[in-house]
Amino acid sequence: MTFLCRAAALVLVSLPGLLLHPSLCAAQQNAPATTAPVTQYVNPPVSLLSLDALSFLEGTWAANSMDGKQQLGTYTWARELNGHILARHGSATAACTAGDKTCGHNDLLDIYQDSAGAPLQAIYFDNEGHVIRYQISTRHEELPAGAAHRDFAMFLSEASALGPRFRLSYERNTDTQTGTTILSGRFEVLLPKNEWRVYSEWSGKKL
Repeated sequence: MTFLCRAAALVLVSLPGLLLHPSLCAAQQNAPATTAPVTQYVNPPVSLLSLDALSFLEGTWAANSMDGKQQLGTYTWARELNGHILARHGSATAACTAGDKTCGHNDLLDIYQDSAGAPLQAIYFDNEGHVIRYQISTRHEELPAGAAHRDFAMFLSEASALGPRFRLSYERNTDTQTGTTILSGRFEVLLPKNEWRVYSEWSGKKL
């Protein structure tokens, strides 16, 4: 479980204290595994051929606990390199002490195309040498009477004999009457018997 908890912390965005805090990590380890299939957020999945399909992620967002009682931090998605990639930069130093130069975490998640017309892919790097490659799919949903709409994106890591599979999901809910927009996130790890364990969830408004 130590490896899974550490991996969960590595993949997440700039959320100081989230999962890096031992008590939060321990609580998630004791949580029951979910049994949702891989296509929980995308049914049917759609291969993305343009970054425009993920434009709903762009901007700086607040990240709070799902009950809204704990402020976990903020994170930003932005187009870079003349709009050819969509990047998410993350860092966490909440658990560091003064003068500890080995402490702290920085990561980068880039979404890109190998060539024009090719499906979008994502790759994750961090300052500890970890690399995770993701396949991406999405879905858009209109609620009855046009009262709201939802956008979903799922990042599913490639299968590997070296470690577990990860799933990072985002859901943006927009209330068209009030204009309120909330972006929620979830990070999961695939356990044996194809069971997904939720290791963290967060939600917040656009800043």
